[in-house]
Amino acid sequence: MAEAKGARSRERGYGFVVNESAPSEVAVAAQVLDAAGRPVAAVHVAGTLTKWDPEDYERRFSPYVVEAARSLSHWDVNGLTAGGRGV
Repeated sequence: MAEAKGARSRERGYGFVVNESAPSEVAVAAQVLDAAGRPVAAVHVAGTLTKWDPEDYERRFSPYVVEAARSLSHWDVNGLTAGGRGV
């Protein structure tokens, strides 16, 4: 089951969990990669199930989490460029 979840996360470009990190918590996370494609950090946004339906939360926040992680990925050693673009 964990392998299937990991494969789905890789396909989507982010992970999504409900009630796994904490009771009544929903979370979206995406990895930040270095220039070699290795994960070095993550962007994680969490909310509460008392205020959000899981599907609505995923639909609303996953694009922002992925974009934030991508914009932080691939920093060169001087920190001058990110994601192949000038900053």
